[in-house]
Order: sequence, then structure tokens, then C-alpha cells
Amino acid sequence: MKKYVRGALRAVCLLAVLFLYVSAQQQAEKLAACNRTALILMERSPLTGSRVEEMQKAEEEQEQPREFTAWSQKNGVEIKNENLARSHTVAAVAVCGRSDLVLEGTARLDGDDREGCLIDENTAEKLFGNTNVTGLPVEIAGEEKIIRGILYDAEDTVLYEADKEEEFPYLTVTTDGSTSYEKLRQDFMARHALEGSFVRMDTLGRILGLLVLLIPLIVVCRAGGHCLRQAWEYRREWAGALLLAAAVLCMVCFCVLAVGQIQIPADMIPTKWSDSGFWSDFVEKERQSLLLLLLTEKQKPLQSFVEGFYLGAGESLTAVILALKIKIL
Repeated sequence: MKKYVRGALRAVCLLAVLFLYVSAQQQAEKLAACNRTALILMERSPLTGSRVEEMQKAEEEQEQPREFTAWSQKNGVEIKNENLARSHTVAAVAVCGRSDLVLEGTARLDGDDREGCLIDENTAEKLFGNTNVTGLPVEIAGEEKIIRGILYDAEDTVLYEADKEEEFPYLTVTTDGSTSYEKLRQDFMARHALEGSFVRMDTLGRILGLLVLLIPLIVVCRAGGHCLRQAWEYRREWAGALLLAAAVLCMVCFCVLAVGQIQIPADMIPTKWSDSGFWSDFVEKERQSLLLLLLTEKQKPLQSFVEGFYLGAGESLTAVILALKIKIL
């Protein structure tokens, strides 16, 4: 009886490891969507809407223009549905540029749509009782807006295009995927004479990707090690050859998985391999960027990103502990 109980418990633990791995992998994929953006903190010298428009025109003249969006957030803003006499308190995110670079939704606001807004599902339920609210009017801080769509991965949030007098302490900039963050920082910030802190958005995603990769690594190593021990024990029989082949297959499968997931950023490739200070400088910049991201006041566009990292990291570490504790075979 105890043998069956142990077997059932082992099966449950293996299923839990698989479930946690899939869930953590999904969080890593969400974070990977931010790998092509950078955040510039302009809290000491925020940009005005007029200044942002000047920067956009200057970018259009570049050979490889960068898309960017300036944004700000105000907490405790009241949004109302006058027809049903309902109201709700939200965080209001004002943007100047493409809204999907800050928060994604079922629709996208551009710089010329100052009459529209996007709200989250919870706010839609509070104000209208359902989420089929596209085209309906709401009042935000005394100003009427038309709902264009629903926001993803946001709660108690409204997003709208701001006017030229608004000040923006945050700037989200896109990359083309091949340009290093350091080159982007030097080119973009120098071109527009920006004074602010540059935060790369791929660090947490890469850390989570490595944590997720630990799960199959441990499972494969333990299963492969068991197969190798059994292959040595039965080395004089045909079963030994099969077990050895199984161990090799486990390692090959992991290598294929690792090659597909591990990508070396352009920043990690030195221009000269003899540059001994490259790696120490790179690690210090990564550390500063990570600290800025984690210590910055959690605005709505960053909240789901950081929470996704913590959730994925917790799931990965839990799966690693389970994989180390249970008997794989």
C-alpha cells in the first residue's frame, strides 16, 4: 500500500513541476514582449507635450527613426458614468504617442485621438455592468471621453491621449532588436539632449528565462544520471545500451531546448575580446538598470511587468525545489 501511495505522490509532484514550468514559461514570454523597449525616467526634467511633438518630428527626419511614447500617471482620479450615476477611482495614464507602447488593449490610441480613452475590464464592470463598452462616454476628472477599447493586464486604470500642456516624466522607446541598448541610449538621448535615467527592459525577462531553464535542466540531469547508473549496472546486457541511449537522448533534448531559448544580447558581445573591463562595466550597468526598474515607483505600465517577473520566479524556484526533492524515476 505504501508503495502505491509513494507512486501517486511522485506522480502528483511531477505534474506540479510540469504545471509550474508551463506557467513560468508563459510569464517569461510575456516579459519577452518588452525586450525591444527601453524606459527613460525624466522625473527631474519632465517633458511637455509640445517638446514631445518636436522630438517626434526630429525622429521622422532620421534614417532609422525610433518610435517612442511619453507618459505620466495620476492616482486617485475619479471616472464617472453620468447616465447610470456610477463612479470609480482609477489610476489615469496620460500618453503622448502610441498607447500600445505603454499599455496594450483591444484598440490603440494615437497622438491625434484626444477624445478617446481605454479602460480596464474591472472599471468597465463597475461603471456599466459589462465589458461591451466601446463607443460609450465616460467623464474623467470632469472631461468627457469616448471609450475606444479595453486594456489588457491592467486593473483600475484608464488611458488617454494628453494635451500639449501635460508634463511627462516617463518615456518608452523602441529598438529594432539588433541595436544594443547602449547605442540606443547614446544616440537617442544625445540627439534630443535628454537628461534622465536610462532603464533597459530586457533584464528581468532574461533572468526569468534562465530560472525557467533550470527546471528542465534539473529534471534532465537527474533522469540522465539515473539512466547512466542503471546502464553501468546492466552494461553486459542489451538493457544497458538502451539506458545509455536514453541518457544521451535526454541531454540532446535539453540542448535543443536551451539553444532555442538562450539568446545573447548585442550588448554582451564586446567589440574587442581583449577588453578586460568590458564584462565588469556590463555587469555594473545591468545592476544599475535592474535596481532602477525595481526601485522605481510602480506605475501601472510597469506593475504587471514586475509582478509577472516575481510570479514567474516564484513558480520556477518552487518547481526547482520539487524537482530536487522527488525521485524522477
